[in-house]
Amino acid sequence: MKHIFFLCTCFFLVNSALAVFDPGDNLLGLYLDQNADVICGPAAQTPLYVILTNPTYPEINGVEFGVDVIGGPLYVLSMEWPEEAVAIGSFADQRGDWACGFAPLPTTATTLVCSMLILPLGPATIIIGANAIPSASPDQPCILVSGAVTEVGLPTYCNYVSYGRFGCCEVPTRKTSFDHLKSLYR
Repeated sequence: MKHIFFLCTCFFLVNSALAVFDPGDNLLGLYLDQNADVICGPAAQTPLYVILTNPTYPEINGVEFGVDVIGGPLYVLSMEWPEEAVAIGSFADQRGDWACGFAPLPTTATTLVCSMLILPLGPATIIIGANAIPSASPDQPCILVSGAVTEVGLPTYCNYVSYGRFGCCEVPTRKTSFDHLKSLYR
């Protein structure tokens, strides 16, 4: 019984240590929850959130980004934008590009700029980056702040989410690491 309790405790500690919320400012990332701390999930229909973390601006008026899919196939079933949004973009051949302008959106530590309903039909990884036809930087996504296009960064820990794969969530294991753990309790 002690061993089961110990393993459960280790599982919860490891999962809490893998929180993705990045301490950097103005980072646009993909997450499987609105708290910006889950990036791995099962290959099943699920929401996907595009979140601007730690914005240094009091409000934003738009966003521009692209995504690439590795694996799959994967389908975007629906998208939701902030109120009074005008969005253009498409998702085809495992690549998506969007630009959206909206009414001033007050920012918080985790500002939701878009949510999608995703249906992966197999293990897939979605990588966020710049729009194929960028307004500012060819390498980074952008936001619109007071009428000016402003480049934002990508999460430093992991700039993608994984469905049915380990991706950034993968914890390296070796036979010797488990043997070492078992030897502590002999």
